[in-house]
Amino acid sequence: METVISSDSSPALENEHPQETPESNNSVYTSFMKSHRCYDLIPTSSKLVVFDTSLQVKKAFFALVTNGVRAAPLWDSKKQSFVGMLTITDFINILHRYYKSALVQIYELEEHKIETWRGVPPGFL
Repeated sequence: METVISSDSSPALENEHPQETPESNNSVYTSFMKSHRCYDLIPTSSKLVVFDTSLQVKKAFFALVTNGVRAAPLWDSKKQSFVGMLTITDFINILHRYYKSALVQIYELEEHKIETWRGVPPGFL
């Protein structure tokens, strides 16, 4: 009679699937970022649309539509930094808030600037 001893924890199996730790996961991303340039991620032909916060809301909307983009970063000239993103959803929220407002007529929104809307708390839009 032959006796077979089975062991679930053989050293060969343990080395195949080492324990994953947050540190080991982070090292994967770190090594990936070190071995690739940012230009490798950008398509050869792409559009980048950036809006200054002093731009009129109406012009920003038409620029998004004309360029076929759904969002654009916002640049504040006074702070000399990027301060957020302007998306199609922002325009929908603006129209939803002021469509039947007694305080502001809908045609007045055309003259508003993006910086005006940056000061409005999210709950109000």
